[in-house]
Amino acid sequence: MRAGNPGGPETRVDEYFGLPDELKGRCMGDPRKEAAAMLMCFVHQRLWYLAQLSAHTFEYGKRLHEHIGVVEVRLDGEAYANIDLGQLLANVKRWGTDESSYSSKKWCDNFVPWKPVVVARRQGLGMSVGN
Repeated sequence: MRAGNPGGPETRVDEYFGLPDELKGRCMGDPRKEAAAMLMCFVHQRLWYLAQLSAHTFEYGKRLHEHIGVVEVRLDGEAYANIDLGQLLANVKRWGTDESSYSSKKWCDNFVPWKPVVVARRQGLGMSVGN
């Protein structure tokens, strides 16, 4: 089974253990490290999902973009991944393909006026806004 690694290339995932290959060697045999790694992966994926600003996550994810520059995900004090919210904000694509769908229209009605305001706020705070 393959799974997307938010912010990185696809990674093979062991279906039973549920950890990306690069973490297995660091954690195998130590139940505490395994549990910590699984929790870290769960939190990393959920934060990345929220930051995508889909119609389902916009109201929650926008708070991240308004107040946080980069999220550094660590395991045992070692950096595992970074979620650059400015880069993600710069790359948000229009959500939905059906112009007439309620979700797509609502997302656009909320996102379009919000984005320039949050970009200006991020710039004023010295946070990245992507490319």
